[in-house]
Amino acid sequence: MAKLLWVDLETSGLSPFKNGLLSLAALYEEEGTDNSDKCEYQCRPHPSDTINPQALKVNGFTQKQIANFPCPYEVLSTFEGFMRQYIDPYDPTDKFTMCGYNTSFDLRFLNAWFLKHGNDYFYSYFHKETIDVLPMARRYFKTNGISIENNKLVTVAKYFDIEGTFHTAIDDILATFQIYHHVKED
Repeated sequence: MAKLLWVDLETSGLSPFKNGLLSLAALYEEEGTDNSDKCEYQCRPHPSDTINPQALKVNGFTQKQIANFPCPYEVLSTFEGFMRQYIDPYDPTDKFTMCGYNTSFDLRFLNAWFLKHGNDYFYSYFHKETIDVLPMARRYFKTNGISIENNKLVTVAKYFDIEGTFHTAIDDILATFQIYHHVKED
């Protein structure tokens, strides 16, 4: 049975090496079972990270708020503890498949976050293959002759009557998970 980890990040910009992680949410799902769990963390950016004011505006955070977020080293350690409940990072056959919406962005950013904090073990937790709901949604709309304004998560979620506070990591990943279950059959 595949071990899926649905991941969404909120960041202080678009560059994995220049900008920082502000919020991380993950939803664990063991495919074909009822086993699931979720976590959400807010995180102060690494001291070398730059913060784009526009990114803060999109994510709804202020400089003062993020200054009071937990230390990124502690958050990384806690996140690894969450993942180790479900996989053995020392077993090369026991890994998560990362899932999300525009997964390549989150994969690159999360890997860079591990590296910034002196942790070279990102791929001890994750397969290199991912499940990306964005191209699945595009294919769903094209195959069914459905025209929508754009392929942004909030637009696709609204099409499927999925509500949430978008641009929060936990609501974004829960919406992505629901969209996946709408489009995966097609």
